[in-house]
Formats: sequence, structure tokens, C-alpha cells
Amino acid sequence: MNSPATISVVIASQNARASIRECLNAVIEQVRELHAEILVADASTDGTDVIITEQFPNITLLRGKPDDLIPHLWGLGMDRAVAPIVAITNAQCIPETAWLSSITRCFDLNKVCAVGGPILPPVRGSGLDWAIYFSRFTAFMPPVLNGTIKELPGDNVAYTKDGLDRHWKNRDKGFWETLFHHELRVNNESLYMSSDVKVHLAHTENASDFFSVRLRHGRHYGSTRPNTSMPARIARIISAPILVPYLIGRMGVRVLRKRSDFLPQFLIALPWLVVFTVAWSIGEIQGYLAPAHE
Repeated sequence: MNSPATISVVIASQNARASIRECLNAVIEQVRELHAEILVADASTDGTDVIITEQFPNITLLRGKPDDLIPHLWGLGMDRAVAPIVAITNAQCIPETAWLSSITRCFDLNKVCAVGGPILPPVRGSGLDWAIYFSRFTAFMPPVLNGTIKELPGDNVAYTKDGLDRHWKNRDKGFWETLFHHELRVNNESLYMSSDVKVHLAHTENASDFFSVRLRHGRHYGSTRPNTSMPARIARIISAPILVPYLIGRMGVRVLRKRSDFLPQFLIALPWLVVFTVAWSIGEIQGYLAPAHE
């Protein structure tokens, strides 16, 4: 008789043909003694699902809708997860050795609702890969300090199933980690950052795919940003011309303060960073113009 799963691993997959094998092999290598279940929620058009079904037949494949974003896919998988700990990442991130054991150890030692860790840069990445990395993860570059923190990266995080059951609202709209983390903070739940819980970015989407994703994520962020009054939305729309230089400047400052050795890669990635930040900014402004009514 099979032992019940002690941890569920939910992997969102969106056009991840270049990295899905490496991602799944890294997880499989770690689950043998943990009685983990692996669920991949996929909405790819590049044949990623074929690789999964043909090469990883023992993994549960859940099929999303063609227009699903990563948070929708996370939600699809997390709804099916049964273990007391639910870890999530995406198929363009590769878990480092001992990722899952580090997560379980953190929950054993700390009374927290969420555990996360740093995102490491792409190995031998192109300028495009680095631009995607800086666009998303400058706040979570290593090194990180161990301890409670306000925010964790959605691509490298785990939650207690009990915490999800109590605090995850609007499940039909997917799992948006920033909104969920806000809900946890409102309810005095703790989020824990651990330097041992590590993943690294692999080769990622093509530029047009990522531009579209940044646009849609920015729109969602602007439309659902917590505690944003109408005057605040108007002020942010008016200040739109400075949003792109502000966001890029903030990334650059983080690189200089935390990882000055990444500065050459930052400069190489800068043209792509401008393009992707423009996409996010346009989406964010669209979101402020059409706030969601929860």
C-alpha cells in the first residue's frame, strides 16, 4: 500500500519545452524518500505536454486553457494537491539539490504558513534570459537573510495546506501570490525566507511570449492592487511617464547594492529590460483604469 503524500509539488508549465525535462528530473530526484506527489498544470502550445506524457508517464498532468497564465495554472494544480505541504514553482525554474527537504525542514522548525527562498540566475544565460531574470527576481536574488519577511517569490514557495484552505480566496481566479501573501499578513500569518530553499532560472520563453505575459500580469496587478483608493489610482496614472525609468532604476539599484557582480549582465540585458518594463507599465496603467471588483 502506498504511503500518503507528505508534500505536493505543483509545477505550472507554459511553453517550457526547453526546460521541462531538467525541471522534472530535478524534482523526481528529490521525491523518492519524501512520498511526494508531482502535479504539472500545462497550457503550452509548443509540445511541452507531449514531452511530459511520453517521458514522464507517472506524473499527473493537468491541462489548462490556452489563455491561462502561470497563476491560473498554479491554482489548477493546487486545487488538486492533497499533501499537508504544497510547494509551487514553474517549469522554467530548476530546483536546486535538497530543495524539498529544505522546505520540509523549515516547516518543522518554524511555525509559519509559507516558506520560500532565493531565485538564482540562469546558468550560461543569454541577454534575453538575464532580462527575464532581472524583470522578475531582483528582489529575490541571493544572498538572502533567513527569517520572517513580507514577500516571497511565487516561483519558489511552499504553503501549509491548512493555510491555503483558510486564506486562499477567489480560487476560480487562480493563485496570485501577492494577493495571497497580503491576505496572510492581514491575518497575522508568518512568511519565512530560507537561503537553503533555492531554484535557478532556466532558459525561458521567447521575447514575444514574455512581452505578452508581462502586459497581462501588469494589468492584473494594477486592477487588483490591495488598498489602492481611486485618488491613488489617478495619481499613478498621471505619473505614468516616470514608471518605466523608476522600475528600471529600482532594478539597477538592487543589482548594485546586492550583486554588483551581475552589473555586466544587467547592462547587456538593458535593451530587453526596457521593452519588458514598458509592457508591464502599460498593463499596470490599464489595470488602474479598470479596477477589479472582488
